[in-house]
Amino acid sequence: MNGTSFKPTEAGASPELDDNPNDHQEIGLAMYMNSLALELRDYCYDTGEEQILDEAIEMAEKATLVTSTTDPNLPAYYNNLALILWDKHVHTWCSEALGQAIDTRLRYMDNLAYMLYDQFETSNDQGNLEESVKVQQEIVQDCPESHSYRPEYVDHLGRLLTDLASFTKSVYELEKGIDQCLSTLAEMLQEQYGLHAGRSDPTEAVQLAREAVDTVPEDTLERATYLHKLGHLLADKFHFGKDRSDIDEAIRVLRVATKEYYEDDASWISRSIDLGHALEARFAATGSLSDLDEAIEIARRALEASGDSDRRLSLALRLSSRLKERYIRSRLSSDLEEAIQVLNSNLEAAPEDDPNRGHAFHILGNAMGDRFSISGSMYDLDEAIKLAQKAVEATPTTDVEWLNFLQSLAACFADRYNRTGAMADLDEAIRIMERAVTETPETHLTRLGFVYNLGGIYRNRYTRLGKASDLARAVDLAQEAVDKCNLGNASRHLYLSCLANCLKARYDRDRSISDLEAAIKLEYEALEATPENQVDFPGRLHQLGTSLSRKYTHTKDIADLNEAIGFSKRAVNTEDGTDRHRAESLHNVGYYLEKRAYFTDSQEDQLEAIGFYREAILQT
Repeated sequence: MNGTSFKPTEAGASPELDDNPNDHQEIGLAMYMNSLALELRDYCYDTGEEQILDEAIEMAEKATLVTSTTDPNLPAYYNNLALILWDKHVHTWCSEALGQAIDTRLRYMDNLAYMLYDQFETSNDQGNLEESVKVQQEIVQDCPESHSYRPEYVDHLGRLLTDLASFTKSVYELEKGIDQCLSTLAEMLQEQYGLHAGRSDPTEAVQLAREAVDTVPEDTLERATYLHKLGHLLADKFHFGKDRSDIDEAIRVLRVATKEYYEDDASWISRSIDLGHALEARFAATGSLSDLDEAIEIARRALEASGDSDRRLSLALRLSSRLKERYIRSRLSSDLEEAIQVLNSNLEAAPEDDPNRGHAFHILGNAMGDRFSISGSMYDLDEAIKLAQKAVEATPTTDVEWLNFLQSLAACFADRYNRTGAMADLDEAIRIMERAVTETPETHLTRLGFVYNLGGIYRNRYTRLGKASDLARAVDLAQEAVDKCNLGNASRHLYLSCLANCLKARYDRDRSISDLEAAIKLEYEALEATPENQVDFPGRLHQLGTSLSRKYTHTKDIADLNEAIGFSKRAVNTEDGTDRHRAESLHNVGYYLEKRAYFTDSQEDQLEAIGFYREAILQT
């Protein structure tokens, strides 16, 4: 039910007591409380003293609590309570009062339906039974999908329809409600499946959801709603079972559910969001960029359709996150710029108490950090730090994302140290990351990323200060990340590279060739684990070329130098012209060719080296 359109029926007068003394004991107190509540409400209207409504609500609520469920006045008391709660919402815009008003009205209607049914049982009058069904259908129609008593209300409707079908000897009335009952039962089973984390059997839920779809006509909002529920369930089934056919069917079903926009279609955005989620899930499983492209277009349409709703910032977050993901895969700077623009504009318009602000600051800060890695602009990096700090400050420490925001802030300080050499930034990065690692449970999925980042920062401090304890800590942390990371982890190439860098730092200190050979082995594995269309791929080639060149310096084995040249040339060929490391890569190829020319006396290598040096100068 749409809360803004809810309004209870007008309050009725308080009932009169008859001469039965039991009424004075059992009914009188409720009547007095109800009368006082209505009088307090009138007094608020006359004087404008809104605080008096709280006492009116208290009295009206007590009237419902002391009244027997068989008392014919109970529905009227519930209606009066709902009316006063509605008044409070109108006067104060208190959302809690609105929610209580909705719940109270539903209880009023439910009691009315039961009483009408009691009259039917007494009188055998079909009209009372039909009126009871009508009231219960209104309850089910108005009750929000997420309401805790919705299954009970739907069950009550199903029993009433069964009785009506039995009384009239007609299945028509039963068929009118069976689709709703099937859909709700499927929903309950889906909820059970989710709460059991996929350990229960979803077969019955899927079958009931399919049957619910089959009971309603095509090209209707009701069918779109049931298709949405079926698609959502199939997507959940894929999440737990990883059966590709489930996500494929979920996407097909959700596409049909979102194909049409119906009059008064308040759930189209929700259906579109779930289609986008399903496409994103298939992209994560298969790497299909066409799925990511479609998910981005859906997010754009949903954001456009949201207008000025309170969901706008969360929709902007979804779009920006997908644009950033596509940027990582395709390196299209336009995606990164759009992600930044979308978040900037929607953050400015979002209220201060919007619960998505912390997440939005985090995503925007990461995007600014990505732009810094391309442009090298200190403005972008400083903005990334400010936004990361805002993300931490705007998010409660109890929020599951808070630790992620903390480690992003540490990473920003580490990046600024790498650019400026300011020790204060490096020390701050270590302090923040140590806190993130300490506060993260050993079994938490994000811990590996925190350990990896902290290891890299300690290695940076070792490089600066030369303290053996910093290097030992870096090696231990990097080794932990690799040891605890499974082979299918998308971040494994990062952990392998970090450990390789730590071992090369130890090789530089101790000159143990086993450390360098272990590092090169890790770098080969990291290269294999990095997709060629990922922004890190040229860096992996460059890193391996540099390591093989160092090995050649130690062993004088020309095969190592040949491999170094091969990997370094591949790095240059995969970098685009805007990469800020390109000049260094070009210079390295020239240097390795010069080394080989000295060893082989090859004029061809010498001329090629000159060409790479010239190109490096032009790139600077």
